[in-house]
Amino acid sequence: MTLPQGVNEQKTLMQVVAEATAQTSKLQTNFHHRGAYIFINIVTRPAAETLLPQVRGYNPLSDEYWNILLEGSAIGAAVNTVYLIYPGVGSAADGIDQVAPFPLPFQWDITMPPSASGNWTYDVMVHMLK
Repeated sequence: MTLPQGVNEQKTLMQVVAEATAQTSKLQTNFHHRGAYIFINIVTRPAAETLLPQVRGYNPLSDEYWNILLEGSAIGAAVNTVYLIYPGVGSAADGIDQVAPFPLPFQWDITMPPSASGNWTYDVMVHMLK
């Protein structure tokens, strides 16, 4: 589906079932948006383990990534977590767990490394913001 320029967009980045290793979304291409809400819904988790979400920008010239949101608040429970990346955004409040006051780059991804080797089930969704 092609959206007209200037329209917010929502999509699922990952649906992970019973995985014990770090999972990374496909590289995302951002054509017209300044930022994003990232929603992480933990369905099941191993006891005493955490996930450390990282939102990363991609530099195609060097083929390297840089951290936009490094190890967002460690997630250690079966909960919903919300991150906001948007230029000039203030502090986290009202259901936002962590913020990064930067524009979302042209290419980016999210990686979800676990603290240990237990099986996790979770979904990651993004709502792109104009």
